[in-house]
Amino acid sequence: MRGIRRLIASALAGLGVTLGAVVGCASPDPVRIVLLVPDDDDQRWLRVDAPAFIDLVEATCDGCVVTVSDAGGDPAVQATQVAEAAAAGAGVLVIAAVDPAALTEAVADVGIPIISFSRRLPGVRHHVGTDPVVVGELQGEALVAADAERVLLVHGPASDPEAVQQRDAVREVLARAGVEIVGELEAGSPGQVSEWVASRWAERRVDAIHAADDVLAAAVIDALRAAGVRRLPVVTGAGAELDAVRRIVAGEQTMTVLPAAAAEAERAAELAVATLTRESAPVGQEVSGVDTHLFEPRAVTVGSLADTVLRSRFLGVAEICEGDVARRCTELGLR
Repeated sequence: MRGIRRLIASALAGLGVTLGAVVGCASPDPVRIVLLVPDDDDQRWLRVDAPAFIDLVEATCDGCVVTVSDAGGDPAVQATQVAEAAAAGAGVLVIAAVDPAALTEAVADVGIPIISFSRRLPGVRHHVGTDPVVVGELQGEALVAADAERVLLVHGPASDPEAVQQRDAVREVLARAGVEIVGELEAGSPGQVSEWVASRWAERRVDAIHAADDVLAAAVIDALRAAGVRRLPVVTGAGAELDAVRRIVAGEQTMTVLPAAAAEAERAAELAVATLTRESAPVGQEVSGVDTHLFEPRAVTVGSLADTVLRSRFLGVAEICEGDVARRCTELGLR
């Protein structure tokens, strides 16, 4: 481990105590890399991304220290973390934003290099994430494969450029297949979904609902259940969140999309180290003036769970197959 040490660190001053990790060699003047993640609710960030990021830094930078803090899902907390990281002398910031729009001002004049991770931020040096066009294509293809004829589309916010790319990709796949779009919502939050879905479902014959991500998919399913719908339509999602995968096992959600989380985290770490050391780094595509590295995700259905979320160790059988879905997991041969 070349003198590497690990410890659990508290978050930056004034933010309360959150889970973090610091790694690096015992250098008297370490160079600090700060990785800010949205939350630890779905276990992805502190279980998959942060360890992959840290391991790559350990292997390539003797004098680097990595601090990882989560924002608890609060954009205001994350904005404060950005400012405090800069004030504490961070050499580079890697940010997986809770809400990119809410961080625009915080990152504008921070004065240190920033790499956006997962969700694109304006004006950064590099961006690493999942290809939103491929996400939309996979979702659209799932709707077509399910023989959907009339669909509702619940998109991410129009203020998010990647949500717009994903939206357009879904529309294009459906248009080629002749699938009718009977209603669309650009949702800034799950709270906007419930009434809209319930009313459109009651007014029109619909056999599928596209949700841009797993959080919106949960809101769609909750709205349908609250409206008394017993036989759920086809419902898409993205993110491969634990609850979504459990819904797929239970037959409530049709599919989700698995990001190449570890590979994305490793690329973000490569770019962070290269930024500090001024060494050569992988070069991506230029998108709106930003060096952009996009990774292809994979579709996840009940039939591909073993080959996707399980094989990649994104999630484990024990956590998926708890509680109400335990029997169904056994039936599927997942236990």
